[in-house]
Amino acid sequence: ELADRVQQSLSGSEKAAAEHTRLQELASIAGDQLVILQEQRDERQNEVDEARSGRDRENHMLQDCEERRRTGADKLSKLKLQLADTEHKFARLEERLREEAGVELCRCLGEVDGIGLIHLPDMQGPPPPFDVIEILQGPPLPPQMVADWYGMSRLWLDEAFQPVEARKEVQVLQSQKDRLGAVNLDAVKELDDEEGQFSTLEHEVADLKEARRSLMETLRKLEVESRTLFEQTFAEARKNFQEIFRKLFQGGKADMFLGESEDLLEAGIEIVAQPPGKQLQSINLLSGGERSLTAVAILFALFKVRPSPFCILDEVDAALDETNVERFLRVLRDFTANTQFCIVTHHKRTMADCQVLYGITMQRRGVSSRIAVSMQQIDGFTESATAAAKPGSPDPARKQRIAGEEQVGF
Repeated sequence: ELADRVQQSLSGSEKAAAEHTRLQELASIAGDQLVILQEQRDERQNEVDEARSGRDRENHMLQDCEERRRTGADKLSKLKLQLADTEHKFARLEERLREEAGVELCRCLGEVDGIGLIHLPDMQGPPPPFDVIEILQGPPLPPQMVADWYGMSRLWLDEAFQPVEARKEVQVLQSQKDRLGAVNLDAVKELDDEEGQFSTLEHEVADLKEARRSLMETLRKLEVESRTLFEQTFAEARKNFQEIFRKLFQGGKADMFLGESEDLLEAGIEIVAQPPGKQLQSINLLSGGERSLTAVAILFALFKVRPSPFCILDEVDAALDETNVERFLRVLRDFTANTQFCIVTHHKRTMADCQVLYGITMQRRGVSSRIAVSMQQIDGFTESATAAAKPGSPDPARKQRIAGEEQVGF
């Protein structure tokens, strides 16, 4: 039985060795295939990169072509508008010329043969064709013009006449005439109008330049003054913040400074605080109550720089405990000599330290009453009522409270 087990172990070892050899061969083949696949992947990646580069180039070319197409379309639209305007002006000029020139224009355009109607007996020729009389309208030509026309030299009858040279000269004269364009009879008047408008615009441009120079100078002065006032105000607020922070926290230190910026007016403000027993750290790392006290210190520091006779504080003590409220009220009393504070609060200790309380109550269902209570008068009424109280007598404090009510119906 032991020999059989040994034989089985040997056969298993041979199988395992054969399997190991087969797996090594498969691993070698897989490694070769992996190398080939990696090479193919790199080639495909290069092709993809080249395709992307080509696509980017084509996109840039397409954008350039699209920009040129839009520019060409705009130019074409402008040219079409100019062409339509020119054709309209030409049609109006031709109509005007036909109305004013009449037969002379028809003669220049080659629509009429001859020199016009002549009443001189010695210059009358054969009868005109059938349709000439209908075209030749208007007064006859002066006799001197007719004589001059007949007295003109016929260069084409001269033997030295060169048709080619004459045709070239005609083309040159025609091009010069085309460059001159149509004769504008109102050109002098239009020139005077344009010169007047140019002078007006020139004066306006000079005024605008002077105004711009004055505004830029004013802006520079305002910027210098604003920077100076900001530096002074920030220095005072920084000093006040350090003092009020130490008073609120019974020690510690705090500071605020400007962040790095090229422009002082656009720089940020960094605030660091170190309550007693803690390390110097940013205000964002403090607890809620500490952040609230630090914010109160900043508020009072700024208020001390530019005090006002009246101030409203809305729930500034919401995140403070009893101890911190006492500190807050102690600092607040320093400002009550010159400033009247209106505090919106739900904290009993803050209410107890106020001089007058204003509130809304609902003694009867559906009817709200506004109540104003003077704490000093309440204390006086309480002392007098305690000293001389009689059975069945009304409470003086209740009388004062009712006297200050105002009913508001819903």
